[in-house]
Amino acid sequence: ILIIGDTMKNRKSILLVVLLLAVGFAAVSTTLYINGSTNINPNQDDFNVYYSDAYVNGTQDKSVITDDTHIVFETELSKLGEKYVLDYEVTNGSKNYDAELVMECTGDNEYLTVTNEFDDSTNLEALKTRSGKLTLELKKSYAGSDDLDVTITCTIDANAIERDSLGISNRSQI
Repeated sequence: ILIIGDTMKNRKSILLVVLLLAVGFAAVSTTLYINGSTNINPNQDDFNVYYSDAYVNGTQDKSVITDDTHIVFETELSKLGEKYVLDYEVTNGSKNYDAELVMECTGDNEYLTVTNEFDDSTNLEALKTRSGKLTLELKKSYAGSDDLDVTITCTIDANAIERDSLGISNRSQI
């Protein structure tokens, strides 16, 4: 009789152990799911490439910057070899994007040489500034009865380039 009673207790104990193991395994092997979706949009408000400074014939003159994207000037050249020099700075004010820049200038003719020195071969990094220089030179004297008006147009097309990290400003914060 003692042997039978012990066997029943052993079976109950084994059954209890198997039951606890099954519950424990189920707790360890639980799978959790997260489902969702998101839209990734460009931050148009952050992309800001603009003219930040201008020097006319060596003197700072921000008045030629009519808004962030336009420089307008008037000058008169009458002596052979006379020059008008406009130094300018282009700043990428974006933290999120570098800028791919393409610069084009028009206005060359038989009397005037238009030279624009601006490096558009590399991207302008976020929060960085790059300098350029526009030079007009009278290469041939003009003998007409009326003034000859020449329109010089330089455009910078800027396209946003993705970054993996935010840009860091070199300027100290006040």
